[in-house]
Parts: sequence; structure tokens; C-alpha cells
Amino acid sequence: MEQLLSCLLFFLLLRQTTAAVTCTQKNSCVCQLDDGTVIDLKPIARKDGTARFLDVKGQETTSNYYYSYNPCYDFTEQGDCTDVGACQKNSDAVPNLYYDLGDQQSATFKQSGNDLIIEYKGSGTADPTARTSQVRLLCVAPGTADKLIAYGETYPGSVIYMFDLLSEYCCPRQPTSEGGGLSVGSVLLIIALVLVIVYIVGGVLFMKFVKHEEGLGLIPNRDFWLSLPGLIRDGFLFAISPCRKGSDSYSEI
Repeated sequence: MEQLLSCLLFFLLLRQTTAAVTCTQKNSCVCQLDDGTVIDLKPIARKDGTARFLDVKGQETTSNYYYSYNPCYDFTEQGDCTDVGACQKNSDAVPNLYYDLGDQQSATFKQSGNDLIIEYKGSGTADPTARTSQVRLLCVAPGTADKLIAYGETYPGSVIYMFDLLSEYCCPRQPTSEGGGLSVGSVLLIIALVLVIVYIVGGVLFMKFVKHEEGLGLIPNRDFWLSLPGLIRDGFLFAISPCRKGSDSYSEI
């Protein structure tokens, strides 16, 4: 019973956290909340041109419709479902008909009450009516299997199709570097390290083959590097000398 209450409290807190702030869209599958956290669906998306959720049976009772969905990256099935983010398949038709429910370029984050959804706008030639899909993002506890629920049309003839995406990646989390890229500081550090290596290797080769030096003589600018510890000590003593003089003067007074 305690575990059940804890889980319910966890869900309520997460839903309140999401609803209390605005989620600003960054791209087709990432939005940032007011507190700096993000909702990022990239970890569950497929990049190989296939759908993460393939042929999920819709909950319509009068027709056999199947739905496929992939966040972040477009995929291709058949018919009008070429480079799309969401697709509807009518398995009653022979051959099966495929309808475009929207691509990643049309993805828009929206808030509907306490719910955060991604809306996609479709187009195609199989049906002159443009379809719209709305994917509601539902945060679940870490370790819970990702799941897509396809409800089908909101009402007959609306051509608006509703989905629930249940995943821990629908929960707010701290942002990470886009695509695992390096920060500016890391890039500068790498550049500095490369310059040091070039300086040492180039200097040693120059001293060896041009100056014909041996031993310690191979060190480029040897006198400077040998004197560097003393220069650092003198600089430190110079920096603290005003403090020392002030202390002596105070004692004399």
C-alpha cells in the first residue's frame, strides 16, 4: 500500500511540475521548461528510417486501423507514409492504404490544460483531407517500458487522431549537450593541448637537427623554462608585498 501511494504521489508531482510552467519548443522533439529542465524524446527515437512504434492497433471498434509513430526523426512505410512522423494504415482496404499523419517539420509543442502534446500536420494523395495527429506526453516512473496508445479519431470525420506516449523521457530532466557535442571550454582545452604538443615536438626536432643540440639542450627555450619557477616565486612575492608593507607599517604605528 505504501509503494502504491508513493507511485501516485510521484505521478501527481510530475504532472503538476509540467503543468506549472511553459515548455518552449527547441526542435521537433525537445522543449525547455521555465526552470531550465527539458523534455527530450531523442533517447526513444529511431534514426534508421523506421518507426519506434510500428503498427499499433487503434482502439476504433468499426475499422481495422493501425498506427505507427517515431519522435524526432521521419520514417517511411508505404503509400503516403514517406518521410513522416506518424502514419495510419487501413488494413480493411486491399491493398492496404497508408495515410500521412504529419512529419517532423510540422511538429508543434502545445499545452492543453495540464497536458503537454506534440501536434503534427499531415498531407498526402491517398485522401484529399489533411490529417492531424496529437501525441500526449505522459511521464512514467524510470524503468517503465515505453508505450504508445492509439485512440484513433477524436470523433468521426474530425481527421484528428489522438495518441498517448508513455515514457520516462516524457519527464522533465536536466539538459545534456546536443548530440553529445563538446562545450566551448573543452574545444579550447583541446586546441591548447594540441599547440603545446606541436611546440614541444617541433622545438625538439628543431634543436636536434638544426642546432645539433643534445640532452637538456633539446628543450626549446631551455633558459626560460629553467628560470620559470623563480619567476613565478618572484611574481608571487611582488603581488603580496603591499600587504606585507601594510602589516609592517601598522605594527610600527
